Amino acid sequence: MSSPLLPRPLLTLLCCALWCAPSVGFAQDDEFSDDEFSDDEFSDDEFSDDDFGGDDGFGEDDGFGDDGFGDAGASESAGLGDGKGVLATTFQVGAGAFVGRRDFSLVTDTLDVDQYTPLIGTGAHLRFAVGLLEDAMQVGVDADFAYAPLSASYQPPSGGETESLSGQYVRGGGIARAAYAFLPFVAIGAHVGADVVSTTTDPNATYTGHRYIWLRTGLELSIIPVESFRLTLRGSALPVLSALSSGDAYGVGDGGFGSELSVTGEAKLTARLGVRGEYRFTQVGVSDYSDAAQGQGDPDTGDRIDTGLIALSLLF
Repeated sequence: MSSPLLPRPLLTLLCCALWCAPSVGFAQDDEFSDDEFSDDEFSDDEFSDDDFGGDDGFGEDDGFGDDGFGDAGASESAGLGDGKGVLATTFQVGAGAFVGRRDFSLVTDTLDVDQYTPLIGTGAHLRFAVGLLEDAMQVGVDADFAYAPLSASYQPPSGGETESLSGQYVRGGGIARAAYAFLPFVAIGAHVGADVVSTTTDPNATYTGHRYIWLRTGLELSIIPVESFRLTLRGSALPVLSALSSGDAYGVGDGGFGSELSVTGEAKLTARLGVRGEYRFTQVGVSDYSDAAQGQGDPDTGDRIDTGLIALSLLF
């Protein structure tokens, strides 16, 4: 029989070396013992409560607790009834260009008048209001005035050449108002007041104008997308107290009713200067006249007035 590749004593020594290798080369205490990855490296000193603990890391007070995204932050967000600072005390006065048109109709037993009149003139406005409830509420007064000279063509009932008549349109009025901001960008309000509107022309045989006195009451809605701009929508009922047609030629209107819708935009240019634009649509009808001087039966009148105002305002 042939001899083995390794002498038996050498083979025995090799087997003993392999058997002892785990305790020599990979001993637990020499290479990966507690000295390398022991508590000194990843112990409580490294990842203890100081890093991920209650108050210092992601605790309630520092990261996402009540001070960050908790109840305190949510309570500061705007909600219903949180309109403080929106309606501050203000005093405004301004003037500018006034334009519009008047469409008028008068019907009696023997007469039918339809008149269209353009209006170009000047207008002015005033507002004084006091802020209450930390400027979430505002009470005050508004006043406005408009004047426009006018001219109209007149055809005499007996025929003949057309005449040119001159005249004037005058409107003045005021309201007491109150408003409340129930959101930082929305306010609602109510108002009550009165207006006097007069349109007169040169004397003639048919129609010389109208004068109205009416009350005004209604509601308004203001949209305030930014601090320097406000858009207000206003609706008013106009109970007519008096309507005088051509002096007293067609009688005195003892009652009637009208309505008005308006849109007003106000922009603050500087701390003391603003611009105001307003459009009004007004319609009034009166059918109850008495004491007519011309004896043509009870007249029926209707007025539609579209007007606009562009004005610069001084802010105080």
